[in-house]
Amino acid sequence: MKWTFFFLLLVAVQVAQVGAASFDPIKDTLAFGNETLWAYGNQHRDSVAGVANSGRPYSRRCFVMTRAAMQFHQFAEFDPRAKRVSEKDYATIVRRISRIPVSQKRNLPPVVVPGFADLQSFSKVHPALLQENLGNWWPTYLRPGNWRMALAFPRSQQAKLAEKLAGQLDSGGLAALYITRFKPLNHCLLAHSYRRTVRGIEFAVYDPNLPGKICLLTFDLTTSSFFYQKTWYYKGGQVNVIRVYHSRWL
Repeated sequence: MKWTFFFLLLVAVQVAQVGAASFDPIKDTLAFGNETLWAYGNQHRDSVAGVANSGRPYSRRCFVMTRAAMQFHQFAEFDPRAKRVSEKDYATIVRRISRIPVSQKRNLPPVVVPGFADLQSFSKVHPALLQENLGNWWPTYLRPGNWRMALAFPRSQQAKLAEKLAGQLDSGGLAALYITRFKPLNHCLLAHSYRRTVRGIEFAVYDPNLPGKICLLTFDLTTSSFFYQKTWYYKGGQVNVIRVYHSRWL
């Protein structure tokens, strides 16, 4: 009887998954990708997901795209039954949404995006419009929180962060994450759900470099470290994680 209970508990731990309220990792993300400028040690590159539908390279925008997914989820309301408007009007709508800080705590009236059901369908039809109005890449290089990547990452701090991220998702929020190895890798992801396993916690993330895919950032209990999966731009392995966009400056 005791072993049966242990087995059922183990299965429950493996399967249970918690995610941000109403966030769909495909419908609520951008249809185009970010084109990274670096290979990060992975020589076996697949088809380049980062070449956007607009036909133009769109690079160094992983922070911009992660922030945009959060902003549209928090502050936009899509109305597919409403009549579509001009590109000029859509540009105004995108700029309005992208100017709201993600850390905004006050309840704001939603910004309506007429004629589309979600961010995925909107960005498929208007990739260039979104790319031109979501924001520039260079301000993200000047973020005050970037200095943190040059400091030490104690394992105890990473363990506390893993639990804090789980708590943030438990409360129905999203978590923007800066993953870094300083020289080999500096990238931004969006955690939207997680599940606990016998080895640690698996965070499902939106990777702006891999549109339309759900990727895994894993926290390992034995090493108190995060590991990111192998991708076309990164060979995979241990990463250090910093929480970003949880305040106006960090």
